[in-house]
Amino acid sequence: MKTIIDEHASEFTLQPQGSSDYWKDTIFIRGENDNTYLPLSFLQKKESQDVIKLQTQGYVLSSLTYLDLKAFDEWYKKVFNRKLTL
Repeated sequence: MKTIIDEHASEFTLQPQGSSDYWKDTIFIRGENDNTYLPLSFLQKKESQDVIKLQTQGYVLSSLTYLDLKAFDEWYKKVFNRKLTL
């Protein structure tokens, strides 16, 4: 499961997502480090059968959980070209 998350988080983070609607997501999954995240809806499209496993294993958290992490704020700005707001 960890490998799947890390691969998709890296894939998602490598490409700017400013023109996508993923910035509207409120649930993000942290990748291998504080510089990689991905929206839950992105993972659902790629790995629909594994989403319940993610939730039960504690991988899925609300984006509000990450608000105090400077790295998440910087990642969000870089990937979505938007400022993170409530």
